[in-house]
Amino acid sequence: MERAKIDLLQNCALSLVKAVDSLKEAHGIQNVYLATDYPVGGGKTQSSTFHLLTEDHHKAMDIVNSSLNVKTWVSMDIFSNIRKNELVDKEFTGAG
Repeated sequence: MERAKIDLLQNCALSLVKAVDSLKEAHGIQNVYLATDYPVGGGKTQSSTFHLLTEDHHKAMDIVNSSLNVKTWVSMDIFSNIRKNELVDKEFTGAG
């Protein structure tokens, strides 16, 4: 998302959803891993060089999130037991 043309993000998101759905159906895939630099926890972007986060970025991710069953380490609260430890919490607030 960082280097995409901002005005094309929503169309790109629609195309991504269509492609993922097609691949899942054609190959019987149930789960797809999506790597993104978008801030899944609502904080900073997941890249140290991604500084311009716009409403178009949010709208594109809204399309993906509303069309695919997206689960993240944040939404599933996977690391809650270790995030309470301030020695490792900084690992979850940085980029990447």
